[in-house]
Amino acid sequence: MQQLGRSCANYLLTKSSEDESLWVIDGDLADSNGAEVFAINNNRFIQAGIAEQNMISMAAGLATTGKRPWVFSFSAFLCYRAYDQIRVCVSQTHLPVVLVGSHAGACTGRNGKPTPA
Repeated sequence: MQQLGRSCANYLLTKSSEDESLWVIDGDLADSNGAEVFAINNNRFIQAGIAEQNMISMAAGLATTGKRPWVFSFSAFLCYRAYDQIRVCVSQTHLPVVLVGSHAGACTGRNGKPTPA
């Protein structure tokens, strides 16, 4: 999963050189979901911390000013912790916010349930 996130972050890093409106917002999981690749190499990265609702609201705010935010977090945190903000701030207003949810399964290596030996 981390490799897939890195691939996505590498793509965004490449795209950000030609599109200055592209931003990445992360919920304190950049080392797990691969977004650290973007964070290390681009100053349009926001570390939102463990505050999923605020992270979505930040992304919506950026989108209203013409920015194109990509939000990285664990899938469960986006689906459950930030549901209302996604529904009201992003979906109902049709804002161009991209949500990248990782670690949707129960056994995801070092970040999930330990697998039996």
